[in-house]
Amino acid sequence: ARREAVLRMKEEAVKLGANMILNMKFETATLGNVHDPRQRGALGTVEVLVYGTAGNMRAET
Repeated sequence: ARREAVLRMKEEAVKLGANMILNMKFETATLGNVHDPRQRGALGTVEVLVYGTAGNMRAET
């Protein structure tokens, strides 16, 4: 889930014309864990939020 969130953030940064992302942060939340005896564990959903600041770095000439 974390990898997918980062990939989506990178795609959005490219759409904005950015070539870097600074200060990336992750937040996660577990939603609706339900015990399922057939699976010998719990079923649930995880929400992953990743955010950062998109920008451009230019080489000095």
